[in-house]
Amino acid sequence: MRVGVQRVDVDLGHLLHRPAVPDEPLDRKREAHQHDDSIGVFLIGMRVNHWLRVDQWLPTLLAMPTMLTELYRNKAAAARGETEDLGFLGARTLIGSGGPTVVQYWRSTDDIYRYAGSSANAHRPAWTAFNARARKAAGAVGIWHETYAVPAGAHD
Repeated sequence: MRVGVQRVDVDLGHLLHRPAVPDEPLDRKREAHQHDDSIGVFLIGMRVNHWLRVDQWLPTLLAMPTMLTELYRNKAAAARGETEDLGFLGARTLIGSGGPTVVQYWRSTDDIYRYAGSSANAHRPAWTAFNARARKAAGAVGIWHETYAVPAGAHD
């Protein structure tokens, strides 16, 4: 007998990310973006291969909310003119049978790479820590990511 598995993706972005910025009003209605230029789209996901290695996958899982909180706080502060804008536009988290996936929208792919490589932001230390853990238990947890440059007029 063959048993099928159906993939179910749930958008929890409004639950996981918006409350991280207390001064940003929570708006549960659907929104359309107001961005006519090109954008960068960054997909990142995590796959747990060895569930008993909680020491490997839990820190990896917990690193993403820290980075998203940093990005949403920067976005709010930049809108108030208090800091330089990192270029992050927003994100959505999807939970599927393969693990969590975060879809991030950025002003440009250059902004994505600048954030990823900066030691002043949360990503670089999290990346370094992930690589150190991965050397101790290769294959216990995997991270995948894809970056897309979407030209102006090619999105809605």
